[in-house]
Amino acid sequence: MLLLASLNSKLSVPFSCGMSNCGKCRVKVVAGQINMSEPNALLIATVIWATFLPVMPGLLRLSKLNSRNN
Repeated sequence: MLLLASLNSKLSVPFSCGMSNCGKCRVKVVAGQINMSEPNALLIATVIWATFLPVMPGLLRLSKLNSRNN
């Protein structure tokens, strides 16, 4: 999963549970394609960092969400 890879690379990623239950690692996909391990119809533009993998090598840009753009 991308969360584990990010943490192994020493990137600062906000998370709490590490299992996608709490939603703290939710981000907006700005560019690139993803493959959701557990698709959810409610999550079109936003994804849970702990539950997806990039579909192809290359650029994947994400944006942190805050209380104004949830």
